[in-house]
Amino acid sequence: MPCADSELEGISPRGEEWFGALGENQPDKAVSSPPTWKNDRSEFEAPKDPCLPSIYKDWYELNKDVREDDALQKKSIRIVIDRSMFNLLIEEMNSEDEPQEIYRTPVALGDLRSPTPVGSFIINHIYCYSDVLFFGASQQVIPYLYHGFFAPLLLCQPKGSCERFRDLGIHGFFPDARPNSAIRPETFGAVSAGCIRLPDPCAFKHHLLRRVDLGPLKRNDRGSYHWLKKPVEVFIVNGYLGNDNVADFLESVTSRLGRLEGGIRELLQSLGR
Repeated sequence: MPCADSELEGISPRGEEWFGALGENQPDKAVSSPPTWKNDRSEFEAPKDPCLPSIYKDWYELNKDVREDDALQKKSIRIVIDRSMFNLLIEEMNSEDEPQEIYRTPVALGDLRSPTPVGSFIINHIYCYSDVLFFGASQQVIPYLYHGFFAPLLLCQPKGSCERFRDLGIHGFFPDARPNSAIRPETFGAVSAGCIRLPDPCAFKHHLLRRVDLGPLKRNDRGSYHWLKKPVEVFIVNGYLGNDNVADFLESVTSRLGRLEGGIRELLQSLGR
């Protein structure tokens, strides 16, 4: 099952004027001309977000307030996802360009059939409100599954063009939004279709959105979002631990077979009435 719908999230590259030459030793070059969808809208109120302090109307207002600190404006951050430990870190680069950990959380990653890939990616826009939608394989709309957060991962080529990679992203996860589904509900271990699931999207948003440089609030068919004026690099590193990964894979297969068996039993019982 895809993490996101490729038709909505499949952004056509615009070259260096959009993302900057991120693959040519210019990771800090700002996004200056992001694309828009035909249904993009502005000049509206942000959806209510229980993660946002009540004194702010949206994350852009909070971001603008906290980033008035000159020291904070000069620092850059990156996200590191360790597949061997199922951990995600937000790291801030100090004045000597050395990483300092500011946030760590366990996460769920892809299973053996659809592993989360190793590599270097970027995030350049973030859906960080309760109206963000999941689109299923047959285009059905499922609200609340992303639990108020979704950040698509983009892969950049050496010449600077960037595009979505296998519909992957970092997102919250609320399995009750899709009951009676074969989706495993965990937010730790090798259980997803490849995306990175966050157990506490509120905490992640608080640490991330205070440190990036957000653009004004916008909205499209997926939900309300902010562009990042400067993309955030995401590094996915290390390998899955062999024994643990096999155990997770077998557990996943057993769980899904059990659900399938239960569904067949219910169907046969209904036909026998």
